Amino acid sequence: MELLIYPYLILAFYLTKKSFKWARSDGKPGWHYGLPVGVLLFAVVMLDWLPTYLSHRSLCMQHGGITIHKTIDQWQAENPGIAETLIADSEAKDFREDGVRKRNLNQRFVSESISKKHFMGIRSRTWQVRDRETGELIVSYANYEHGLVNFLALGSQSIRDYKFWLMFGTGSCGEKRINQKFDFIEIERQLRNLGS
Repeated sequence: MELLIYPYLILAFYLTKKSFKWARSDGKPGWHYGLPVGVLLFAVVMLDWLPTYLSHRSLCMQHGGITIHKTIDQWQAENPGIAETLIADSEAKDFREDGVRKRNLNQRFVSESISKKHFMGIRSRTWQVRDRETGELIVSYANYEHGLVNFLALGSQSIRDYKFWLMFGTGSCGEKRINQKFDFIEIERQLRNLGS
């Protein structure tokens, strides 16, 4: 089923070209028949491009990037003397809890990774560091992607995986927000080594 998209696109191009010739043979400009046929045939499969693009852009603008909920200095002021007692967990292993992938940074902080699927095939990945004692978020970073997971993937889960025109966003929410992930990683490192 999924591999039928490429022959369909070739057929749509062929039929559009034939419509141009047919219009000319009837003494009309080629676009009189060709344009409606082309728009109709391409709209059938590309109808989801605009809502996907707008949804991806909206999610990136509203929720993408880094959010610092509490600075390290603020946390230390609220929890005096605790930072000095923390020891980095250098041999921490990932574990799952409540469907969230987690890793202990030290006795007080846990790093979490959450993946979700959204409207129109958009995927989100959120990384966050949480105070295990209070449950408060310290810092979080969100990224939204859409497009082909693997262009030649066998066993893809839907026909959307083969729609090459939906490849925008495979790199995420843009260069600025990608660079913010490095800021998140640095804050996470500082929280891990807070007692050192």
